Amino acid sequence: MTAVKPKPKAAVSDPMREILDHAPAMIWVTTPDGQCTYVNRACFRLTGLSEAEALGFGWLDAIHPDDRAGTLKTYLDANAARAPFQSEYRLRSMSGDYRWAIAAGNPRFAEDGAFLGHVGSVVDIHDRQVTEARFRALTNCVPAFVWFASPDGDLHYLNDRWYEYSGQTAQEALPNGWAETVHPEDVDAVIAAWDDTRARGEGYQMECRFRRRDGVYRWYMVRADPMHTASGAIEAWIGTSIDIHDLKGAEERQALLINELNHRVKNTLATVQGLASQILRASPSPEHFQEGFEDRLISLAQAHDLHTASSWGGARLGDLVARAVAPWRGERIDAQGGDVWLDPPQAVSISMALHELATNAAKYGALSKVVGKVLIRWTRVSSGSGELVRLRWEEHGGPSVSPPKRRGFGSRLLERGLGRELQGTVVLEFPPEGVQCTVTFPMRLPATVPAGEPISS
Repeated sequence: MTAVKPKPKAAVSDPMREILDHAPAMIWVTTPDGQCTYVNRACFRLTGLSEAEALGFGWLDAIHPDDRAGTLKTYLDANAARAPFQSEYRLRSMSGDYRWAIAAGNPRFAEDGAFLGHVGSVVDIHDRQVTEARFRALTNCVPAFVWFASPDGDLHYLNDRWYEYSGQTAQEALPNGWAETVHPEDVDAVIAAWDDTRARGEGYQMECRFRRRDGVYRWYMVRADPMHTASGAIEAWIGTSIDIHDLKGAEERQALLINELNHRVKNTLATVQGLASQILRASPSPEHFQEGFEDRLISLAQAHDLHTASSWGGARLGDLVARAVAPWRGERIDAQGGDVWLDPPQAVSISMALHELATNAAKYGALSKVVGKVLIRWTRVSSGSGELVRLRWEEHGGPSVSPPKRRGFGSRLLERGLGRELQGTVVLEFPPEGVQCTVTFPMRLPATVPAGEPISS
């Protein structure tokens, strides 16, 4: 652009000029109409413009074209208002490259109050701008909230991760608006910890929940440390907040699983102890005890295998039936039923009952004969007290059956133990064509059904 080149009177005395010419920053003086009447030698070092070229409004030629209009408006508005001003813009250097600079000016007044113009300076801040840009890039690539606070605790910087997460603007979050996103149950502890750590002048670490922009709260680990001057005084605080929500959830699930494991182990040991006691009382010989006890342990182990596969969430009734009659799969076994999901206690009880029925059928019933068959049906039915599961076992084609004169361990296990464990009923019948067993018990859906394990009728 064409610069206005006035011929003003000297604005600075020669002795003062000698002093200002050695200043590292560019010093300038203007008249009330806004035209520059003096620049020191630093103008040439910064821009390559001579004093004559910079006077008037010639200094605008060294400003980047994209910044020129805004810079001029800021200056003219301050000149009209006779007010201080500050602006940042890119300034062309002697090499032709543009570097960031900051200009600041203050109004001058005569003793009688007349406005004389402005006096100010221009300082090269390019290296600082580059450093700040790198700092922002670094903090914004960190997968955490990064923040800076003044010694009194007011935040003056939050990285982009915070604004993306919280939905707040800088005006809303700074200096203390960030506290509005802390969970109501945590906010008092957070503020107390922040006040206490500043009073002690030491860093701190704590967990709290911050509200996400969609209203969901997530757990974060917050840590802050002081930054000290050379004399040891705290000049700022730097902090980070790292998302630990998934880790905290995993720790809670691990603790729950450990407690559940302890519970399962105790229940299993109690079951084994009960089996051993009952079989021992009903066994005429050690050999008979060993055979019966091993059979029941195998049944218990099979049930546990199914639970392990589903992380102890339970098991499908169809899978338990398939395990119990696996050796006789084919035309001899007719098993049909809906998709019924059992919780762990129900699955253990049903698994042992099916093993008992299958073992007896193989030794004395339908499965002991080549032509014998077993019909197994299960379904879910509605009742006034809720939904029930009905499981029926029928044997056909085996030896003629008659009611036993004495109830053995297997019968007692089915009629008493199974009914008690399931909080249902067990009807064991012995018609001539084969043993029949009907088990009815209330449906107890597990709190959490494993993925891929739908519950349907």
